[in-house]
Amino acid sequence: MTMEETGGIPVNIGDMPIAAVDMEESGIYETRLKALQFGKNLLSQKGVAFCQAQFEVVSGDYEGYTVFLNYLPIPVPIPAEGDLITLVDGSQRSATKGDRIRAINNNIAFAKMAQVFGVDKSMPALDPRSIESRDAWLAWAQEQVDRGLVGKISIKNQEFPTGSGRRTPNVNDFVF
Repeated sequence: MTMEETGGIPVNIGDMPIAAVDMEESGIYETRLKALQFGKNLLSQKGVAFCQAQFEVVSGDYEGYTVFLNYLPIPVPIPAEGDLITLVDGSQRSATKGDRIRAINNNIAFAKMAQVFGVDKSMPALDPRSIESRDAWLAWAQEQVDRGLVGKISIKNQEFPTGSGRRTPNVNDFVF
């Protein structure tokens, strides 16, 4: 039976695309928070905790597309100079101005996401070594997803995995 006989549209397989259409990087996209979870590696070697976020485009030509942010640093307390801080190895020392600057810079991306999407500000503190703390944080994160939060982002297309030629849309920034 031919395609004409079945009502199908004839397709020349040699003319079929082999790569997805990239999202336009110049656009601002209205998205819904779709997932907020821990990745395979919760902690970096420097002790920074990361989560992964996924957003779904809710309108326009790319409606339904998923946009990723694979390494979103989870906020940490911002110490004052001289405060006692605990290091990755468990030792303690007085915080320096550099520690304060690193904590502020660590928190920026999550703070932008939280403000743009209207995330509940009652996020529990995270101690990555504590199962109870991780579970509490994940429960809070799921509550945010369940709220259907919507916000605007800009994107950048990046090849993943490297060398594959496959490009995926990733969050470039959160747009106020």
